[in-house]
Amino acid sequence: MIYANEEINEDVQILYELLSIYETTDLLAVQDVDRERLLSYERVIVFNSSSAQMPAKAVQALNDFRGVAIAIGNSALQLAPFAEWHIGEETTLLKIGDKILNNPLSWQIVQPSDDAEIVQTSASFSQKYPFVVEMPKSNWSYIALFAKELVYEWPSLISQLLQLHPPSNHEAFIVLSDINMKTNVEHLEKLVTILKQYEVPIVLEIAPFYEENGELLHLENNKPLIKYLQILQRNEASFVLAPPPAEAVEKSLDYLVQNRIYPTLLNGNSPIFSHLVQMRPLHIYRSIHTRQHIFPYTVQTAIDAGDNPLYRMEQTITQLLRTPGAIISFQYPSYADATHLVNLIKLVQRPNVQWLDFQALDSIVQAENVVIEQTVEGKLNVQLSFSIFERLRMYFDHSPFEFGLWILVITVALFVLLFFMNTLRLRMTLRKRLFEERKSNG
Repeated sequence: MIYANEEINEDVQILYELLSIYETTDLLAVQDVDRERLLSYERVIVFNSSSAQMPAKAVQALNDFRGVAIAIGNSALQLAPFAEWHIGEETTLLKIGDKILNNPLSWQIVQPSDDAEIVQTSASFSQKYPFVVEMPKSNWSYIALFAKELVYEWPSLISQLLQLHPPSNHEAFIVLSDINMKTNVEHLEKLVTILKQYEVPIVLEIAPFYEENGELLHLENNKPLIKYLQILQRNEASFVLAPPPAEAVEKSLDYLVQNRIYPTLLNGNSPIFSHLVQMRPLHIYRSIHTRQHIFPYTVQTAIDAGDNPLYRMEQTITQLLRTPGAIISFQYPSYADATHLVNLIKLVQRPNVQWLDFQALDSIVQAENVVIEQTVEGKLNVQLSFSIFERLRMYFDHSPFEFGLWILVITVALFVLLFFMNTLRLRMTLRKRLFEERKSNG
């Protein structure tokens, strides 16, 4: 994949993630492209969301390329196969194929040559325009622009133009979320039991701190919950650290490991975690950024009132099942109705859907005082290096009142001990003096 943009923007990233489900895909800046560089590739996509001029050596290399190729954007007209095409005035696209756009797109009209074969059209208020075009006597195809709203349609279209076989399988995962000090342990147990019953890997998102009426409540104040989570930790559940403020990721991690809960994923972004889960609209495939694996939530959690409370979630899941290789994933609040969870699991379960087991992934969490390694065999290695002063500081942060009471108890105990030792010393001194007086008096 060759991008002619100045930087890797979200459009480039979404398209790259899509291509990576088919083949091993390299992402190249157009400045780095030459004839020799392209010799090892079978397929090429050139993406340019602007009309910037491509370097001459890249244009020549692309003109000489004999594999299957797609040009996205009107910079395609810089290439030899599209030399007879013409640029027209600007228009607003309201529809692409059968999809009406929620956000109309501005596009500069392109008039293909007579031998072009129009695969799909777009439309404004009153006129249709070519949107996807194949060149019968060439190895090149053309797409007018990359519309993110077509995220569910792009995989099938790209696979058709690049002559690739789309994947038929899907990965799926469910995260029980909103677990904090206020969580009802009995209800959480019910949800976990359902996951076990349907053989869905257990993944729980834990918030160490919960704010209520301006007061910060700590997870350990719910002793039965802590105990249950520790049991799940030993029984191969995966834990996600709920999104804390950016500067508090390590603090939240330290707090959980002190309570023998070891998260291997973070809902958010931090360099200390190698695996992240994120709500990333329009991203429907896993991706890797600077050695971090990102797993997107692809279904927005929406439980409504009425006869069909899961309607919106069902619609999205159905779309994802039709989209080659898309991940099907969502958060399920730990306080939500257990019946809805059963219905959602049944909706996702298909012969071609595989539940993603985070226990089977090689991951690492590496902070200043905490190292958590998860091996593909499911083994969890934990190394802690807190000093006694750091442990005392954390204890004070979490339980300042109890810490104060302990300081008071220790202080009183020291005074009592000193009083006892001083009394003992005085008695010994008095006995010694009495003995010496008796000895001197005969």
